[in-house]
Amino acid sequence: MVQRPLLIVCTFNKRVNDYLCHSIADVIGHLVEIRGYSQDERCFFDREPSLVVVSGKYAVELAQSVFPDTPLVIATRVLTGVNIEQVLAIPRGTRVLVVSHPAGPVQETIDLLMQAGIDHISYEGYWPGKDIDLDQFEYAITPNMLYVCPHAFKHVINLQQKALSVRTFMEILIFLGIDLHYADIFENRYFRIHIDTCRKVVQALGRSEQLGRTQSLILDQMEEALISTTAKGQFLFANRQAKKIFGLDEHFRISAELRRAIEALDKAQLQSTPGHRMTQCTQDVILSVNENHFFCYKAVISAESGLPEIFYSFRKIEQIQEMERSLRSKLYSREFSAKYTFHDIWGNSSKLLQNKAIAKMFAKTNQTILLVGESGTGKELMAQAIHNASPRASAPFVAINLAAFSRSLLESELFGYEEGAFTGAQKKGKIGLFEIANHGTIFLDEIGDAPFDVQILLLRVLEERVISRVGGIHQIPVDLRIIAATNRPLQDMVRNGTFRTDLYYRLNVLSIHTQPVRTMPGEIVPFLQQYIHRLSGSVKEFSPQAVQLLQEYTWPGNFRELRNVAEYLHCISPGTKAIAAEQLPQYLLEDLNSVPCAGEEPALPDPLSLHILRLLQSARPKCVGRGYLVAALEQDGVAATEREVKQRLIQLQEQGLVRIGSTRQGTAISSDGIELLALYSD
Repeated sequence: MVQRPLLIVCTFNKRVNDYLCHSIADVIGHLVEIRGYSQDERCFFDREPSLVVVSGKYAVELAQSVFPDTPLVIATRVLTGVNIEQVLAIPRGTRVLVVSHPAGPVQETIDLLMQAGIDHISYEGYWPGKDIDLDQFEYAITPNMLYVCPHAFKHVINLQQKALSVRTFMEILIFLGIDLHYADIFENRYFRIHIDTCRKVVQALGRSEQLGRTQSLILDQMEEALISTTAKGQFLFANRQAKKIFGLDEHFRISAELRRAIEALDKAQLQSTPGHRMTQCTQDVILSVNENHFFCYKAVISAESGLPEIFYSFRKIEQIQEMERSLRSKLYSREFSAKYTFHDIWGNSSKLLQNKAIAKMFAKTNQTILLVGESGTGKELMAQAIHNASPRASAPFVAINLAAFSRSLLESELFGYEEGAFTGAQKKGKIGLFEIANHGTIFLDEIGDAPFDVQILLLRVLEERVISRVGGIHQIPVDLRIIAATNRPLQDMVRNGTFRTDLYYRLNVLSIHTQPVRTMPGEIVPFLQQYIHRLSGSVKEFSPQAVQLLQEYTWPGNFRELRNVAEYLHCISPGTKAIAAEQLPQYLLEDLNSVPCAGEEPALPDPLSLHILRLLQSARPKCVGRGYLVAALEQDGVAATEREVKQRLIQLQEQGLVRIGSTRQGTAISSDGIELLALYSD
């Protein structure tokens, strides 16, 4: 049996906790296990929760102390309107005590009353322990906290518990991957409360204008546009959002588009709302009104008089998308974030400074960026710096190494999958990295290692900015910046058919070539000194011989290897002010000694060197890079690392058999190398 996700509601007060737990469980309790944690009744749980819902900002510290590693949704809460008619009847200018516990919920209640337009009275907050002269108050208002009222007031008005907002409920659904139509069910429950409240106002005060005022106070709190009519189509009411979005006035002059939308909803099939036989509603319908797209539905609430009351709800799709973006950004901000900036890219070489300047200009755009360079030259560091300098800096930065996954796993990791997409899939499906990175940046490392069929899927994302989950039929729009990186010769791979031409030109819009360490000999010692200083707080000097050896070494691991050497030197030289040549790592000294000195009799090429010479000969007259040689050797069934190829090329150059060009110019076979191959072929 698949275990349901665990949702914890965290509050100060158990009564509030019970109410919020029940309101959530009433709609999605069959899908989620819902349990409560309150300060006055602490308990322990046998497993980690998937999500913690906090009753307000004032309870965040409590939640983080108990559930430090669990994502939080901070609830916004609204007045249900219960007993609001009693508040409206309080004489103008009266000082009223608002009672709750602790101070945070008191202020929240006052703010909600003021936002609802109930500003004809003066509010004073009270919570246990606050020093205040209670005798000067005749009225007390409380959100179901009667037990903390310290005085027998003449009038005590209980507003009952504050409800979760529909927005908060939608955040819960989005995080847990539950269908958003449950938000409609949740919302319809509160339609019933609002309408019942308005009826009580009419019965108690007997004035239709009071009904309009109270209904407006309550329904104006809702974030979607609401319009109510009679069964015969006579317009009764529009809330603040409806007036704002559709430009309605008191005469209900509506556009032809809005009228067509209402007519379309009238044709939709009504269904009974679970748990409320008096309420019927339609499924969500997507409609366009005044060039805006809305999720819409119609609710019909039966009245005791037999005359039904009809509500039309319109919620902007972009509002829901923004809510989802904001929630994902908060949920993934810690796990998927970029920590490096351009300040973390050290060095003063002209080429490195030029790359930083170009990258800063690229960061301001939304264009795709391709980072090309050897392994360890700081491509991800550059990608993170670009993200943090871009307008997308507050959104997720998601990195994936495409070489680390098999083809089937890579597709589901990138695009996600629907429930039942394959054996072993999670019951609720899984969100993919492209969706997580929405509105942010995705860093596709080792793009040259992407399987050919995955390249086709990546091309679709680049061209259309939509994805489809594995096993899914719906297209999901994504708004993100793509940064790709490779240490392989993509142009050569395009020529030999192992990398798609169209994908290459889609990726290679803005390109930066990161520099290997060997091209910046003047940066090696300053980098080591700076990194050792960060580790130990002390500045190390290097002997002249050590400097010479460090600059002669080829650094096949580039900055990654340079950092490792810095950590090695930090560990073996505590208390010393200068690093001597003999203190350098043994492998580095041995590698330097393995290169033949000038004047020595060149050794006969080994099989790997001969294979490299043959590849260089077949590539004539072009010069080729080490990445090309590694890939070509792999195709011929010869396993060789880039470092091994580099060592062989250095040896072949010392023997005069090849010519190694300067940065990015590649290597070519010499006439002596051609003659040597002719001897072997004979």
